[in-house]
Amino acid sequence: MPNMYDRIKKALAPLKIPVYPFFYGGKDSAYIVIHNLSDHPAQSADNTEIITGYYLQIDFVAKRDMRATADKAMPLLESAGFRRAARHEEYDQPSGTYRVCVRFTTYEEVYQPCH
Repeated sequence: MPNMYDRIKKALAPLKIPVYPFFYGGKDSAYIVIHNLSDHPAQSADNTEIITGYYLQIDFVAKRDMRATADKAMPLLESAGFRRAARHEEYDQPSGTYRVCVRFTTYEEVYQPCH
């Protein structure tokens, strides 16, 4: 997942919002959190994993509406090889926090046969 985290962080750099893996406990007014929901063998041959499939959730969180920010992120992530699978938006009234959760899939080749 470290390589995947770097790929996402690089893709989202133009947004100029901090990106964190798994959780965030700081004081930034807006931030992005990456969750690896699942990774699995997407393709195997001779009992060897060739391609890994990833199912990720990226949360856009702030004390302001993050829908426009998430919309700007979509083409950035798509150009980095991520495909949107689902989207959910919520507002937590007690904390005054907006969150846009977007789930993505992507694939990574992990095995290269000898020639």
